[in-house]
Amino acid sequence: MKGIKLFVFFMSVVALLPSCCRVEKKDDVEIHTDFILQNDELEQAILEYQKRIFADNERRMAKGDSVYVSVYAKGINDSITRYVLFPVVDSNDLKFNAPFFTCMVGGHYVFFSFRGSRLGYKEKDRILKLKDEVYETQLKNFFPNEYILKSKKNGLHSVYLYEPENCYLTFLYDRLIDKTYKRGADFDKIQISIDGKDVYM
Repeated sequence: MKGIKLFVFFMSVVALLPSCCRVEKKDDVEIHTDFILQNDELEQAILEYQKRIFADNERRMAKGDSVYVSVYAKGINDSITRYVLFPVVDSNDLKFNAPFFTCMVGGHYVFFSFRGSRLGYKEKDRILKLKDEVYETQLKNFFPNEYILKSKKNGLHSVYLYEPENCYLTFLYDRLIDKTYKRGADFDKIQISIDGKDVYM
């Protein structure tokens, strides 16, 4: 039963993001994105969050370091969906968020992953693990500076600690009913108002 609910939720989220497109990168590497975002309120929230994290990382991005917005989608019940926006500044997040899908918002890549599909916080406990060759390709495409550093003999690179507020978006069907900024985890409950009543979900 749980698997059926997860499948229904996954398909309903995918319905928000249909179609395929192709995008050319600066270095002429062709990257296929998976979806075109078709919810104006979600797109606007992502654009606002991009501005926040890009402003925080202006110097790093000027040096060519990569910063992206990632979105966790989680079904709370049959009518309410939670999207949690947070920054991705390191290629290790690619492994942690797998499987994920990409789209473009404001000319920048955005990663989408689904709560039910990434069970387990340790990579060895995960149901699905990113193949090494796929990770290598994604590292090269999305984190070129990091790829160059990891390609050197010692394979080491600096770790950037950056933990801004996440953006928690609560949708009733396809309508945004709450936006909350706070630090925390993607599974945190948020106080929202529904029909004049404050509830945590």
